[in-house]
Amino acid sequence: MKTETVRRQKRFTELRCRTLDSWSCERRIISKIKLLPGKKNLRFIVTNLPGEGGENDGNKTHFRSQEFYEDFHCAQGAIENPLKEQQMNLFSERFPL
Repeated sequence: MKTETVRRQKRFTELRCRTLDSWSCERRIISKIKLLPGKKNLRFIVTNLPGEGGENDGNKTHFRSQEFYEDFHCAQGAIENPLKEQQMNLFSERFPL
């Protein structure tokens, strides 16, 4: 019996988009596509930060799709998660000691 092996794959891409009414300007949409055996995981980030970095940015690769997602977006989530956990503990019936 032949079994098919599916490798994990992760890809980043981006596109530019504009809405008719709700956005005042064109936005950059970064997408992460992760393929796992038996499923796929899609993530999208909407930003107006440029992909080529700012004028005074020493690292011009700073905001490219993959770097932006992994270095900036994921780091922001890592900061927010303990804050959310602390807030949930404050409103729980028993505070863990």
